[in-house]
Amino acid sequence: MTTELKQRRGSTNELALFTPALAELVVDTDKNVLRLGDGLTAGGLPLTEGHGTAAALDVTTSATDTTADRITKVGDFGIGAGNSPVITNWDTTREGGIYNSLIANQSGSPDDGALAWMGIVGALNSDNVFQQVWRAGAGPTAMYTRFHITGTNWTDWVEILTNANLAHLQNTSGGTITSAATVAGSGLTPAQTGTWRNVSGNDINNTNYGLWRLV
Repeated sequence: MTTELKQRRGSTNELALFTPALAELVVDTDKNVLRLGDGLTAGGLPLTEGHGTAAALDVTTSATDTTADRITKVGDFGIGAGNSPVITNWDTTREGGIYNSLIANQSGSPDDGALAWMGIVGALNSDNVFQQVWRAGAGPTAMYTRFHITGTNWTDWVEILTNANLAHLQNTSGGTITSAATVAGSGLTPAQTGTWRNVSGNDINNTNYGLWRLV
């Protein structure tokens, strides 16, 4: 006949109300861990020998859980997972990570009416933060950045210009494009997609070159 051995047990809060005797083992039924009494510490000490201190810590409860001393999981803050956490307010997102937001529920984004925004947040602390976002489906043609510095509000979003949205091109539309006017990308050489604005500061006659920005 086998002998069944049971240890004293209780929830984390219940164990905190008494001090196990020296070398006494008790079971934390909330965390499913053993705790060893030293005769002095209420609730005893977690048994972490051979497992490191992380064995006694809680894991995060969500992909954006910022509770101190919790163990992060794969996917938390968009790290190591195929899908990043969905947020609803870029203004209040100051924890480092990779995030996305969806149309009509993305306060603080460059354009709440966009289908979605994806972005990276880097933080020195909660008051010194940068964000860089790009519009879903637009690739490098719609990227923005801004900063939050101690004692200030967020700066305005600033568009990041690349050769995907700002280019020196030839006007081959067959007519003159006045300053600040737009033309279909097919009327430029090399041909482009979308609509482009003349930002050269002067009119561009047919066959002449100028500076163009994607609208």
